[in-house]
Amino acid sequence: MSRENWRRFYEGMGVQDALQKAGLDGFDAAQLDADMVEIQNDPVNHPDHYTNHPSGVECIQITEHMSFCLGNAVKYIWRADLKGNAVEDLEKAEFYVRREIARRKAGAE
Repeated sequence: MSRENWRRFYEGMGVQDALQKAGLDGFDAAQLDADMVEIQNDPVNHPDHYTNHPSGVECIQITEHMSFCLGNAVKYIWRADLKGNAVEDLEKAEFYVRREIARRKAGAE
């Protein structure tokens, strides 16, 4: 989804509403707001392509609660329209989703 589409999707919502719509209503919106105020353009700790999401949420705030493969898949989907080659990022996401599926299938046997 393009940045403009995300903006339209979340337009007019507060952070808590956006989190709830994204299925993340357990997150503390007040803390996320406070965290976002502190985040500046920092190419090492807070790169733009992870902090410019229209929801106001930084990618790592979501992915740190996931397994490695799922977190990476979300990361690449998150930044797909923000960092140049969207198709490459989506292919990377697919790679990690396939690895997670294989891991879960192997664990079920």
